Amino acid sequence: MKLISNQQLSDMLAKAGEAPRKRSHLVIHESHEDTVQRLFIGLKKGTYVRPHCHPDIGELGIVINGRCDFLAFDDAGVLTRRVELGPDGECLAFDLQPGDWHSLVVQSDEALFLEAKPGPYRPDTISRFADWAPPEGDEGVPKFLEWMTNAQVGSSYSIEK
Repeated sequence: MKLISNQQLSDMLAKAGEAPRKRSHLVIHESHEDTVQRLFIGLKKGTYVRPHCHPDIGELGIVINGRCDFLAFDDAGVLTRRVELGPDGECLAFDLQPGDWHSLVVQSDEALFLEAKPGPYRPDTISRFADWAPPEGDEGVPKFLEWMTNAQVGSSYSIEK
């Protein structure tokens, strides 16, 4: 049995505040070979979660504290759904099917997220990133993140080339 303390989660959120990507992880599974991958993710406002899908697996996500907006997209990058997630939000969790394009935008100062996916973990094939969204570190990320923060269902974003 493994217990996860509030102090561990608090420490993880503090690390997220110091990290360049504004997030940190606390892995609870034993190895990348486990059949279920489970981890807590600490997120700070301004982190960029590039829209992506998992072609071959589903994903369960639960926002334990704070507030995130869950964004769902179609294959062309049109925002098809926006849902407020968190203990005081419209929903607490999401359960995705393989191939569902999605992202999160942190709306509170920080948020704590629990993620579970089938394993084993294969970093080269687990995620497919949207070509209609800038990669992490790209100079277009701040503008795209601003769009995601305020985008309305039915809208899409054009990357300037």
